[in-house]
Amino acid sequence: LLTQGRVLMMYLGQILIPLPSHMSFNYDELVVSRSLLQPATTLPSLLAIAGLLSWAWAWRKRRPVFSLGVLLFFAGHLLTSSIIPLELAFEHRNHLPMIGVLLALADLIEAGWQRWASRPLLPPTLLASLRLATTVAGGLRAHAWGDPIRFAKHNLANSPDSPRAWLALGGAYFDLAGRKEGRGSPYLDLAIATVEEGAARTGSPSAYSNIVIYKTIDGTVDQADWDRLLQRVEEVPMVPANKAILWTCFTNVRADIGLDKAQVLRVAATVTRRAGFSPLERVKMAGLVYRHLSKNWKNG
Repeated sequence: LLTQGRVLMMYLGQILIPLPSHMSFNYDELVVSRSLLQPATTLPSLLAIAGLLSWAWAWRKRRPVFSLGVLLFFAGHLLTSSIIPLELAFEHRNHLPMIGVLLALADLIEAGWQRWASRPLLPPTLLASLRLATTVAGGLRAHAWGDPIRFAKHNLANSPDSPRAWLALGGAYFDLAGRKEGRGSPYLDLAIATVEEGAARTGSPSAYSNIVIYKTIDGTVDQADWDRLLQRVEEVPMVPANKAILWTCFTNVRADIGLDKAQVLRVAATVTRRAGFSPLERVKMAGLVYRHLSKNWKNG
């Protein structure tokens, strides 16, 4: 809840000043607020929200469209920025709430228009500047989104410490290489190099998992790669993204890419020992082990 005050202020900044460099797309490295003063922007953000809500309430009769816009923005984030334990931030959550910000902004522009009626060139100049700035920023954003490699590199440049950004770039190269036909492909080499650099920088277990998968397809995986993956799985908290490594391994075993099944059993044993799974998940897991890994059980 403390973090969401900063997130909401970040959303407002992205809407009002839509610079591509302000839109990271990946927010897995977002710092969590541990108190009102840690980070220092936590309390100012909460005060800013209280100020905006008070402003909207005070102007509910004087400028009802402005008040509606402010309240619509916060109402649109009532589920995603409240006590429900979702991901901390996603830009797409602004699709509907952004309408409220634009309504409030348009009403403020109209109020300024009425006040500056004696300066007829000022309002159209302001509107033309806003339109030009939005067009340029939108064009740059569309260009970045127009190609998967360009988009992944753009996001990585914005968030160089984001594990997801590194995984996305590695995944984009891997998609170009192909799942089974990628051996010897320069794109597969780039995918491996990318996730190795991402693993070294972020320590992401998912990056180490992808190293094993990509190198298996390339025919260059060795025991050291599996050992690094197992070490990270042993060290990190078992959040959903880290638990998902087990299902990723099972998926690739079923895809018959050549994963070492004995090593997959080691990963499964570590994850199931450290993470909680529902009875249904454990039944599903048992079926996968029996069908695809049972011959390697003694080796595991």
